[in-house]
Amino acid sequence: MTNLREKIIEKLSPDILKLLGNISEIAADYDADLFLVGGVVRDLLLGFPVDQDIDLVTTGNALVLADLITGILGGKVVRYKKFKTVTIDFGGGHKIDLVTARKEYYPYSGSLPQIEPSNLKEDLGRRDFSINALACSLDPENYGHVIDYYKGQQDLTKKRIRVLHRNSFTDDPLRIIRAVRFEQRYSFKMESETYELLTAAVQNRLINNVSLKRLKKELHLINNEPDPAVVKERLVALGVFSPDQLT
Repeated sequence: MTNLREKIIEKLSPDILKLLGNISEIAADYDADLFLVGGVVRDLLLGFPVDQDIDLVTTGNALVLADLITGILGGKVVRYKKFKTVTIDFGGGHKIDLVTARKEYYPYSGSLPQIEPSNLKEDLGRRDFSINALACSLDPENYGHVIDYYKGQQDLTKKRIRVLHRNSFTDDPLRIIRAVRFEQRYSFKMESETYELLTAAVQNRLINNVSLKRLKKELHLINNEPDPAVVKERLVALGVFSPDQLT
């Protein structure tokens, strides 16, 4: 059983640690489980530098929990009621995204998802790749315990990018770009079925189903990669974009 308690203490800033401790106690009083999810868990397991932007999932109602948190700790809340998601800004550059555990459906390729409340397993199962479908409990009694329903740790060890279901790139074609970003950032390789699904999505030009606003936002993230050039070269080689589209 993997536990990240020591790495969390080592890699996260004292301010964030204190904030997470306070939030976990509030969630426990609310009788809601609270989990650290996403890139922070992945990078803690890899030993990579950790982004101090924190993503949390709760089995309770994130909108209600956010009000409880800010009522005690202060901060400003931005609510996204349609997605049962909030961003809490505590000032000093400390922001936390808090999400109600949910499952989601895509009405058509490239659309925004429709969601409904669910459990942690289904919430992690809606994510892009297995290496991003990892959670870490922040419950005071199980602090640091890693939850891995989809063999994400195994894929980290094998250095591979793997989608969680066959419709992944169809549902959200932006995952084509994300697959390449993560592949190049960590010097991973796409698992064979994932590669086949990606190339089929590229051939069918599913990326054209995405709104220009969402596409520009995803392309902008390439410039934040350690080596943007290799990401762009790989996207061109796969036929996702032409060179002039990435200049």
